[in-house]
This record gives sequence, structure tokens and C-alpha cells, in this order.
Amino acid sequence: MGSIIGRLAQPGSERATKRWLDHNSGLDAFVGGSYEAMGSMHRYRASDLLVRHQSAIEQHLFTQALDLFAARPTVTLFDLTNPFLEGTGANIAQAKRGHSKERRRDCPLWT
Repeated sequence: MGSIIGRLAQPGSERATKRWLDHNSGLDAFVGGSYEAMGSMHRYRASDLLVRHQSAIEQHLFTQALDLFAARPTVTLFDLTNPFLEGTGANIAQAKRGHSKERRRDCPLWT
């Protein structure tokens, strides 16, 4: 449980997750255990088990979220063929002027 919640709250490696659980979480008080005493191999085995069942877990969570919010699955498409930079992004070296479909001459395009 700690690996899952830790990765959701503060994504990182097993070591970083353990550090977060030790110093920034009170989760062990709720489950009656101690993450400080947990060995590293135990965390690695838990992560291996989660990865093996990742597709089933993701599908279950997706279904639960749809039911919980009475939502329908939707697809959102973004047109990324003509991105331009505004604000401090205009000063980035990778931003070059290019042809704009929107005929904008005031913003550099990512090329």
C-alpha cells in the first residue's frame, strides 16, 4: 500500500518512495506497520508484483473512476503541428521562427 500511495503522491524510485514514506507520511500509523523497518528487497518485490499486474490494475482503476464520477470515456485531440511560444519561452534557443498556419509573425515556433 505504501508503494502505491507513495508513487502517486511523490513519484520516484523505491528508495525515494521509502524516504518520502519515512519522513513525509503518517501512513504507517494507519496500517499498523513501520516503513522504516521494511527491507529494500521487500519494496523491490512489491514493485515487481505491481508491474506484473499493471494492466489489470489500470483497467480496474479506470472502470472505478468512470463509475464513481458517472463519466463516459472520451478522446481529446490536440493539434500540435503548429505550437508557438509566448512569455519567457520566446528566449529559448530551441525556439526558431518558422511558417505559421495561423499567420502569426509575433511568436517563434518550435521547429
